Amino acid sequence: MGKTLAEAKIPEETGLIVIAVRKEQQSGGPFVFNPTASTTIDAGDDVIVLGAEEQIKSLRAYLA
Repeated sequence: MGKTLAEAKIPEETGLIVIAVRKEQQSGGPFVFNPTASTTIDAGDDVIVLGAEEQIKSLRAYLA
């Protein structure tokens, strides 16, 4: 994806709260909790969100 969390607008588009991000190249490494709006997310990164199952389905469709 190569966007910052601010650019991705996940809360605005899905209602989810992003609580942590872990970069793909750091698989098994630490999560960055409470990421800032300038945190970049790319394809393959792990993103931990807080919300309902339907919102998570919406996020998967939005990021596809």
